[in-house]
Amino acid sequence: MSEMEVTESATEPEPAAETTSIDDNDDDDEHPWPYLRGMFSYIGVKDSSYRMKCLLCLPKNSEILAYKNSPSNLRKHVERKHPNQLKKYEELTSAKRKRPVTETPSTSTNGQMTTFLTTTCSAVSQRSLDKAVLKYGLQPLSLVEQEPFIEFVKDLLPNARAKIMTRVTLGSRMDYEVLLNGDVFVFYYSFNPAELAFLAEYNAVMSPVAQATNILQAEENVQMGWLLPTINLLTAKLDRVKLTVKYCRPLVDALQAGLKTRFGHMTQDLELIAAAILLPKFRTSWTKDDATIRMGVDYIREHLEAPPLQSDGGNPSSSDEEDFFSSLQSPHTDSSKELEGYLAFSSDRMESLKSFPALCKLSLKLNTPLPASAACERLFSIAGLVFSPRRVTLSSRHFENQLLLRLNKKFLRVQ
Repeated sequence: MSEMEVTESATEPEPAAETTSIDDNDDDDEHPWPYLRGMFSYIGVKDSSYRMKCLLCLPKNSEILAYKNSPSNLRKHVERKHPNQLKKYEELTSAKRKRPVTETPSTSTNGQMTTFLTTTCSAVSQRSLDKAVLKYGLQPLSLVEQEPFIEFVKDLLPNARAKIMTRVTLGSRMDYEVLLNGDVFVFYYSFNPAELAFLAEYNAVMSPVAQATNILQAEENVQMGWLLPTINLLTAKLDRVKLTVKYCRPLVDALQAGLKTRFGHMTQDLELIAAAILLPKFRTSWTKDDATIRMGVDYIREHLEAPPLQSDGGNPSSSDEEDFFSSLQSPHTDSSKELEGYLAFSSDRMESLKSFPALCKLSLKLNTPLPASAACERLFSIAGLVFSPRRVTLSSRHFENQLLLRLNKKFLRVQ
């Protein structure tokens, strides 16, 4: 509320208003700021403000509205209308802040405590209060906005003008401190060394699990052949982590048991093994089990389609027996050479499969499915957003087209 002078007239005041001493007035006990009685007199209350009369403006009638919790409007009035009295005003207000609390004989103990709180709390700064709130401990951030906590702080700091920060400010302060100090959580939340060690081990254990999950649930650059290499590498990483952890060893055991239960039977699936081998990124480097690699290579050899035979009708010397048994040699020989050439190839780019047509065709057949259903679940989720209750009359053709556009909007380029 800005300073408001309700009336300011040059009328002759009553004789009683000429006196600057108002000790005998009836409103002395009601004056909100008794230390300012020599400069302002109390008139009454208007809404949420006090009505004050400036004695320095006499014989003018100057009425000022001031907040009930602060005489700042009175200071603004003195600064604007009576700048030569500003120093006196500041002396009165500063003397009020420094005034000690008198002790009554009947309450000596309580009086000592009140004096201690008043003299101590009057010197509390906003920075000290904010630091105390940050040190409060492991509590929800919304605690600083709850009325009981605010009243608790006000009861402890009756004369302090500092304000309690909001939970948004508290969160930003804590994040800022985290950037500056690496051990901020030890300071604020009082984690003991065992808890910190557990958090470090938990991060070391769950990081490879999270990475493997993100790889298998992706929609791009992932095929069915990624499944066994990812699970095999995750198992190897968990084995290495298990040697260094102390608190999270049961967690590692549970993860390994879950992987074995869910994916154990898949490690002997010939199609999955062949799918991994037919990806240039992995080939035979994703496992050290030679038996597994041999099973996959044998499966690929058996399922490679033979190239079309070229009939040699112009050669009269070829017999019917030679034509009949020729398929037992040439197709397997060509497929074996193509497979050996692919395994010896050094490039890990998917385009390198085009150099091996038969392997490329088999790789497309085995690696077309996705290793996880997350992509399908996202598809149904987006379909639910498109086919909303307000669009139940949408035809299947329009629905399919809109879903196709929604899923491929990243490829659209507005000219």
